[in-house]
Amino acid sequence: MRLYSLPLILLCLAAPTAGDELRVMTWNVHYFVPVTVDAQGKTVAAAGGARSVVDGIVMAARRHDLDAIALQEATPRKYVMEAARRLGWQVRWFRGGWTGDGWKQGFPGAILTRLPILESRDRPDLAPYSMDDTFSRTLGEVIVIHRGKPVVLMTAHMLPSWKNTTEIRLREIAAIERASRRHLRQNRSVIVMTDANHQPDTPEYLAWGKAGFVDAYLASGGDPEAGLTSPSTSLTERIDYIWVAGQLANQIVESHPLTDSEFHIDRDRSADAALSDHVPVICILRTVSR
Repeated sequence: MRLYSLPLILLCLAAPTAGDELRVMTWNVHYFVPVTVDAQGKTVAAAGGARSVVDGIVMAARRHDLDAIALQEATPRKYVMEAARRLGWQVRWFRGGWTGDGWKQGFPGAILTRLPILESRDRPDLAPYSMDDTFSRTLGEVIVIHRGKPVVLMTAHMLPSWKNTTEIRLREIAAIERASRRHLRQNRSVIVMTDANHQPDTPEYLAWGKAGFVDAYLASGGDPEAGLTSPSTSLTERIDYIWVAGQLANQIVESHPLTDSEFHIDRDRSADAALSDHVPVICILRTVSR
């Protein structure tokens, strides 16, 4: 019979297991179009097509043992459904708005998860889609059950920083704050996974903190000068974030962009390609007290 020391037994009991963690990822999948850089330095579509992006979603889910994935620019819808089918996961697809001005596909989003889904809502606490600038792209939420507790997951794609659009993004953050209040009052944590289209040195970034959200990347010890997510061809901006409010905001273990070679272009590699013009960001949260 093997004997174990008391300290070793206590260490084993205290060590978190995979089931004690909630692992999520956000990724703008660029309409399922992989990219590369041509001889003139222009970003163009790469070989591999949409199914290579589906492969990337499935690979990331399995490699990082994810519980949920939020997607932006998640169209054509059939590829979202194919990724969910291959994983054996549930999916909620949010059609997105603003199909005018040449954006015929709109800007749909999706949340894929292996967790039980209690409910989902498109544009929570907002009016139906219109040409209103507030979330003319995507805002959708699902409530999942993890370790017996409900957790709110949102996917959000905010307006890009064209000209004077700061006020629009501030309204979008305010809309997320309103949508989160009822959940926070019920002691539900809220995780917002975004292509936020703003950098950290902006009024929008400050607005998230004022709304009660924590930047998971910085909360986990990320370098404020690093963590770049876009474009995948050069990585010069940090505009993709995972924001957390509620109890889980104090239980962030790790968060960072994924630097796997499939996700960004290394200019030192000839004819290199990336699966999207953004790289994904993951976040791991501990869901039990130590």
